[in-house]
Amino acid sequence: AVLPGPILAVVCPAPHGMGIAFTTLLWTAIAALQGAYCLVVAEAELARAVDRQTLTARQAAVSEQYANQGCRNGSILPFTSSLGGICAAGAAAATEFLPLIERFELKPLECLITGFFPAIGVLFASSASVAKARCEIDAEAALKASKSFGELPKDGKSVPFGDGVMEPVAALKNLMKVSTKATLNRGKELASGIFGGGAKLATA
Repeated sequence: AVLPGPILAVVCPAPHGMGIAFTTLLWTAIAALQGAYCLVVAEAELARAVDRQTLTARQAAVSEQYANQGCRNGSILPFTSSLGGICAAGAAAATEFLPLIERFELKPLECLITGFFPAIGVLFASSASVAKARCEIDAEAALKASKSFGELPKDGKSVPFGDGVMEPVAALKNLMKVSTKATLNRGKELASGIFGGGAKLATA
C-alpha cells in the first residue's frame, strides 16, 4: 500500500533549492496518505462483510424460529396417534359387548356404544390434521427463509440499514443526516428556551 511513495521518492529528484530532508518528509507524508486511504477502503469492505454476516445470522434465526415452531406443533402428533389407537381398541371391545346388549333390546344404547369410539377417533384425527397442516406451513416458511441466504444483493446498491447489504458511504450519509437533524432540533429547543424566557422576563 505504501510502496508507490518510496518508489516515487527514489525516481523523482528533489525540487530545485530543496534539500533531501524536505523531499523525504514530502514523500513520507504521501506514503502515509496512501496507507490511510487503503485502510479506509479495507474498513469499508470489512463493514459490508460484517453487515452481510449479520443479515445471514438474522435469516438463520428466522429459519430456526419457524423450524422450532413446526416442532412444537408436531409434538402433539404422537399423542393424537395413541388416542386413535385407544379409540380403535375401544371400538373393537365395544363390538364384543353388542351381543349382550342385544338381549335387552336397548337399541339407543347399542347405537351409542357403536358410534361413540369412532366419533371420538374422527375428532382426534381432525385435530391431528390441523397440527400436521401447521407443521407443513412452518416447514415451508423455514425452507423459504433458508433459501433467502443466497438472495442477498452483491452489488452494494442497496438501501443503508435495510434488507440488503449495507453500502458504507450511503450508511454514513444517512447517519450524518440523522445527527445533523437531531443537532438542529436541539439547537432550536435551546434557542426557543433562551429567547422565549427573555421575552417573558421583558414582558413581566
